[in-house]
Order: sequence, then structure tokens, then C-alpha cells
Amino acid sequence: LKKHDTSAFNVSKWTKDILARIDQLKKNIRSAKTDREKLNAIFILCDRDESLNNDTLYQYALAAKKLATSIHDHAAEIRSNYYLTVSYANKGDLGRVIAACDSNRQLLSATSGDRPLYENFGLRKANAVAKTGQYKEALALAYQLLKESETSNDTLMQVRSENLIGWVNRMVGQYQTALNWFYKTVQHAANPKYFPACRNSF
Repeated sequence: LKKHDTSAFNVSKWTKDILARIDQLKKNIRSAKTDREKLNAIFILCDRDESLNNDTLYQYALAAKKLATSIHDHAAEIRSNYYLTVSYANKGDLGRVIAACDSNRQLLSATSGDRPLYENFGLRKANAVAKTGQYKEALALAYQLLKESETSNDTLMQVRSENLIGWVNRMVGQYQTALNWFYKTVQHAANPKYFPACRNSF
């Protein structure tokens, strides 16, 4: 949506466009000629997790994991686990989220695997830990993620880490600190270096 473009007509059009894209992605999965093509098509769909019904996300993530296992693609299994973790988080199964994040981050560390995926598992864990009320631990995780993302120049993770730090501070009543972090995140939206990351983050 364009800025302030929130009329009922435009919201309806935007929703229809999203649903049409989702339908096309599902068609791409059905028309895939090989297991590898199907797996990649499922991942593209699961990347739209915020636009998917959680049951649908779980169904496709589980299908991806089975495919990845059948073709002996260890990296794809871990990526499938990430989408399953998102599904667990959507259901509020925080203990399962934390356990899944820990185990998959260990696997990625052991294999020097996908760094952004490693950080995304970390972000999911920090968010889940915060929701269990362990705010101090959640902040420590978020600050560590911010430090790592600054080192790796991952602007998307920087924005998300800063946003999480603001959110946790708000939860513990540190409203001014929270506003400072939210303001820093919003400022990035005006910086060409950060704009794509901010757009994807929100």
C-alpha cells in the first residue's frame, strides 16, 4: 500500500493481489517437475509466511522437510525447520520455539551454515524468550544479534534487532528507552542503505 492508502477499496484490492500471488505460488509447486524444483517453490511460498494461514504454513513446511530429507539436503532440512518454528510461534508454543531455535542454531554453527538463517533463528528465540517474561535474557539475545548484524552488515537484522530491543523495553515499562529504539528504527527508513530492510521488516 502507498502511504495513507487505507481506503476500503484499496485494502480490498491489495488483499486480492496478495491472494492471487499466493495462488500462483501454489500452482508453481503443483507444476514442479522435480523434487528440487518443488522444494524451491515451497520455500518461496513459505517466505510469504505472514500472508499464509498458519495451518497452510505448517503443511507446506512439513512437506518441504520431507522432501529435503528424501533428497538428503541437510541445509534445506534446517530451512524447513525454520518455517516450522514460525508456525510454532504463531500457535504460541514458546517452549517448542526456543528448543527448535537452539537445536538448529547448533546445527548451523557446526556446519558453518547459512548466517542469515542462524540470525533469524536467534531473533525468533529472543522474541519467544521475551514472551515468557524473561526480559533480561531476551534483551541480551537481542543486543547480541544487533552486534553480530552490524559486524556482518546485515541491515535487515539490524532493523529487526533494534525493533525487538524497543519492544522488550516497552514491555518492562522503559518507555523512553523503547521510544529511542523505535525512533532509531524509523530513522533507518529514510536512509537508502536501510530502506529495503525496513520495508521488508514491517
